[in-house]
Amino acid sequence: MVDSKIIMLVLAVIIGGFVIIFGVKSLSSVGGQMSNTAFDDFLMQLNTNLIKYRSSYKEVQLLELSLPKKYTSVCFADLALTGKESFQNAIGNSLVMDTLMSGSANLIVFNDDEIERTLFVEGIVVPEDQGYMCIKNNGKIKISLEGITNDRVSVTRG
Repeated sequence: MVDSKIIMLVLAVIIGGFVIIFGVKSLSSVGGQMSNTAFDDFLMQLNTNLIKYRSSYKEVQLLELSLPKKYTSVCFADLALTGKESFQNAIGNSLVMDTLMSGSANLIVFNDDEIERTLFVEGIVVPEDQGYMCIKNNGKIKISLEGITNDRVSVTRG
């Protein structure tokens, strides 16, 4: 009688452990998917507004875009300026510079000092002196968009 109770208790502990382990794993997986969804929403809002203001010459819009806090900053680059010395001096990070010089990305998202994501966003112009601008993320970033031609939009700090 006592042996069967001990066996049942051990089995209950083992089964409970599996439930806890797999439950935590599932919750962390769902959290990661939610973060990806929030980032996808950020990109969708950004792209939708960029498309809208490409055809709105001299129209200016201030945007506040939500971005998960795990991303610490977002940097925009004007790839037309990559050959300028001022642009190259503004970067200071060889990995970022290599990414920009390759022409494969003009939007870089950081998690602390590490590159988290790189993307190419069509038609952005960064009018700051160096053609490179980073914005700290506190759960939202503020940018200003201004249509400058039919296919280009100026992106500045909001």
